Amino acid sequence: MDPRFSRQVNLLRVGLKVANQRIREESRKDPAWYRMGATIAALSLDEDHLVAAHAGDVRIYRIRDGIASRLTRDHSVIEELRYAQPNLSPAEIAALVSRNVITRALGSKPEVEPTVYMNAYAVGDLYLLCSDGLWDCVPDDHITSIILSQPDVEAACFALIDAANAAGAPDNVTALVVRVSR
Repeated sequence: MDPRFSRQVNLLRVGLKVANQRIREESRKDPAWYRMGATIAALSLDEDHLVAAHAGDVRIYRIRDGIASRLTRDHSVIEELRYAQPNLSPAEIAALVSRNVITRALGSKPEVEPTVYMNAYAVGDLYLLCSDGLWDCVPDDHITSIILSQPDVEAACFALIDAANAAGAPDNVTALVVRVSR
C-alpha cells in the first residue's frame, strides 16, 4: 500500500500488481506460456468516487448526458508518439511504428505500474471498458450511438461486439458497459 494514495486507489493498484505477479509465475511453469500477458481495465465505485485503472491498450470511456469522453490513454508506442508529437499525421505515425506494440501489460515485466485515477461519478453515467478489437474497428461516435440506442447494458455489449465483427475486427473483441444507478 502506498500512503500517497487513497484506500480505494491502493486496492486497484495492488490488485493489478498481484495479478501481474501471478501471470508471471504461471508463465514460468510452461514454455508455451513464456510470453503470456494481458491488458486490463478495471473500475471500482464507492459511495462518492469511481476509481479507474488500466494497463495496455484497453480503454475506458464515460458517457454522461449523451456525450462520450475517453478516460484512458493507451500504453502503446503509437499513443506515446501521438502525445510526444501531436503534429504528426496518422499516416506518419503508421510509417514509424507498428500498431500493436504496447508499452505496459500484466505479465510483461516483474513490476507493472497501472494508470489509476479517482473521479466523481453521477447517476446515469455509462462506462465502457473495451479492447482494441472494438475501438480500432468502430469509430467512437458510432460506439456511443450504439450504447445509447440499446435498452440495457447487456444488449449494448452484444450490439458493440456485432458492430466490431461486422467491421472485420482482426483482434479479439471485448466490451463491458456499466450503468451507474442508486
